[in-house]
Amino acid sequence: MIVSQSYYLETYKGVETAEFDRLNDISQMFVENLTKHDEARLLNLSETALERVRKAICAEIEYLCSLGGTKAVNAKQDVQKVSESYSGSYSYSLDSKSMASIRYVNGIPYAPMVDIYLSETGLLYSGVNYV
Repeated sequence: MIVSQSYYLETYKGVETAEFDRLNDISQMFVENLTKHDEARLLNLSETALERVRKAICAEIEYLCSLGGTKAVNAKQDVQKVSESYSGSYSYSLDSKSMASIRYVNGIPYAPMVDIYLSETGLLYSGVNYV
């Protein structure tokens, strides 16, 4: 694993969760999928780039926690209804976490901070290098 629980809690200052191991595994696979790099290739990056990868994984763990933990992986967030309104014969609900603002990649919620951490590394570039 690229991120240890002690790194997540002590260095990143992430929220404590009983699901850490599972969310860490999911988040690392998510970052590997985004970057098209497996763990071995990520671990061979420069220390600066590797640190950004670690932070991206931690951001994804924390984001999944905020959306309900492992339930969020299959788009089953714990969203609390805060109000319900009626307009003629239609009703609609407003939720504490707007479903429209959550971005998904392959069905998994995507933490906005992942882009910020990885953007400077070049790992999000999926273009083809020509010889």
